[in-house]
Amino acid sequence: LKRKLLKNDLIDYVKLGEEITVTGILKYSFLENGFSMPKNRFFTITLEANFIEKPKSRNINFVFSFSEERVLKKIFKKKQILNYLLDAFIPSIKKKKTIKLPLLLSLFGFEIPKKNNNFLIKSGINILVIGDPSSGKSQMLKGFEKLAPKSIFLTGQGSSTKGLTASLKYETISEDWILEGGALVFADKGFCLIDGVEKLGVQDHIFLMEAMDHQTISIKKNGISNILKTRCTVIATSSPIEDYYRSENSFSKNFPGEENFIEKFDILISMRDIIDPLNDDLNGKFIICSHRNASEKKKLSKKAKILQENFFNKENSNFF
Repeated sequence: LKRKLLKNDLIDYVKLGEEITVTGILKYSFLENGFSMPKNRFFTITLEANFIEKPKSRNINFVFSFSEERVLKKIFKKKQILNYLLDAFIPSIKKKKTIKLPLLLSLFGFEIPKKNNNFLIKSGINILVIGDPSSGKSQMLKGFEKLAPKSIFLTGQGSSTKGLTASLKYETISEDWILEGGALVFADKGFCLIDGVEKLGVQDHIFLMEAMDHQTISIKKNGISNILKTRCTVIATSSPIEDYYRSENSFSKNFPGEENFIEKFDILISMRDIIDPLNDDLNGKFIICSHRNASEKKKLSKKAKILQENFFNKENSNFF
């Protein structure tokens, strides 16, 4: 339901990109020009809001059984918690713990940016990954999307500036311009995952840098002036400028874009597809086994399985 009517003290109570729960009255409004548009509905559905609730916290309360608590205590005593977390984190990507670690830190270490003496202190870890074709960078992003409490996934191919930031849409019913948010706005207080960031235009990169720097984007058009909050962590992937990542070149020379764009990221990762017949054979067997009845989840150790089911959004534990 797209149309929601806010009146009286509810006006300007909600900002674009906020998650809310609306209680109201469902109403049908007659379209005066409905007969001139036979393919459309003659009535439009509107929710007249009388109460809006904003979630105060996204913290997840984990409930463990006695046996699970006993296993966790053993893990903590042996100080192997990080290894088990890395095994349980996106198990469809075999090994590559050095690549999983920054993503894990970004997931667990996320905090809403705060102001100190009028200076914005960013706490999110922005990550840029340059990977060879078929190195698993897209699959890694999709796995991260299902684990993060709030995340927006988009591809650079076919995405526009409006879809990335915000746009103005003319509403024929109200005869007024309406501001619609893009991926960065809806990812506020969460994660914006961009697969193929090199395919975005130059103007898109400028808006993205503004969002990462100031945690806001500004819109001025058709008499509407607004500053939208984009307090999100950006995790982006890119293909190298040539067919494969050239280890003899620097990271910036392998990226098909401006160097100042790379500087906005906190961690830079390269995923290389090194030619190794033995390793390729092992990876091939792993992929085949993962599509059989015996999934990766069954191959996890008991300790890693408990962490995978309880620490990473229980409802999405079977994302692979």
